[in-house]
Amino acid sequence: MPLILAIEASGPRCCVALGDGRFLLERNLERPREHHALILPLAAELLAEAGLSPQALDAIAFGRGPGSFTGVRIAVAFAQGLGFALSRPLIPVCSLQAIALDAHLEASCRGVETHVAVAVDAHMGEIYCAAFVRHGDDVLPLPLPPLARVDGYAFPEACDPATTVLAGDGWTQYPSIRPPDARLDDAAGPAAARVLTIAAALDPAFWIAARDAEPAYVRGVSAWKTREAQAASRG
Repeated sequence: MPLILAIEASGPRCCVALGDGRFLLERNLERPREHHALILPLAAELLAEAGLSPQALDAIAFGRGPGSFTGVRIAVAFAQGLGFALSRPLIPVCSLQAIALDAHLEASCRGVETHVAVAVDAHMGEIYCAAFVRHGDDVLPLPLPPLARVDGYAFPEACDPATTVLAGDGWTQYPSIRPPDARLDDAAGPAAARVLTIAAALDPAFWIAARDAEPAYVRGVSAWKTREAQAASRG
């Protein structure tokens, strides 16, 4: 199994995880607006605890959003810098899927819910949203738009509220969109451990070069540019 370092910073927690499918080490610190100062020390701590050097890594996984613009940029930039420095590939993971997997694994002991619906506060009266089918140890995404206006949000037709877990801060931030019959898991969130689990299950054919890493902002036109695009824009 490949050794993967995973980073997730799309929410209030700064999360780093290290694992190869047989073991997992993680660090989670909820200190908003400090992600830029925390990621490198946390990653160094995990490698030191495992007795490994950065060169032992096979790939770097990162939560690419959507979520906090600043947090997502930090995660992508850190993963990209490490990928360039080590000549290692990157594994982008949807942060909404990481939230859904977190809720799915926490709900597994119940065996009642069949779906996970995710809503994350995108501010400006909007939410990042997604829905997933629970399947074994995984969650499979349903084809839905990832951004919705709160005042026009419709709960996914494929999800029966009575058998759906709700995850993400959007449900508490905007209680009017929450169906009363669904169970809220207010502890579920984007975590590097879940990013790592998703990344480890992906075929290496889906790994990407560091130069191709991009955040998933969802809303509007992304201001993120690769180094090649920056050079082209300068003429």
